[in-house]
Amino acid sequence: MRCYDTRETGRTPAFPMPIHCKLDDANERVHITSTGEVSVDEVLEAVNWQAEHGAWSYGVLYDARDTISGPRAEDLFRLVTRVGALTAAHGPRGPVAFVLTAYHPLRTVGSQYSGLGELTAMNFKVFTDLDAAQRWLEQERGL
Repeated sequence: MRCYDTRETGRTPAFPMPIHCKLDDANERVHITSTGEVSVDEVLEAVNWQAEHGAWSYGVLYDARDTISGPRAEDLFRLVTRVGALTAAHGPRGPVAFVLTAYHPLRTVGSQYSGLGELTAMNFKVFTDLDAAQRWLEQERGL
């Protein structure tokens, strides 16, 4: 598994993995960082992990600035279908801020996912500024 519940240890494992997840219960936030090449299965694993750890309603700050490739447009239906199933089981998912660099190859896919996410009432927004993404999450959570 590539995501870890850091509530017990307070740290993320030191060995390299494409996706790291960290829970911040005090702020109801999930921090996800991805690097290198990330497959749709790895993204689905992170989505499942969020639900399994009782954090489905938490805001998600997904920092993908160091990701060089990720799910393709044809993978998006699989992601949206899974999010829809988890939403039916756990209630609405918290807002998701997806952070990329200005000319990142995943910007188009992120925008397409945002549009498809409306089918599951998902609140997903693409950012190029980490601070702006954090402010948006705080605003969406009413903090």
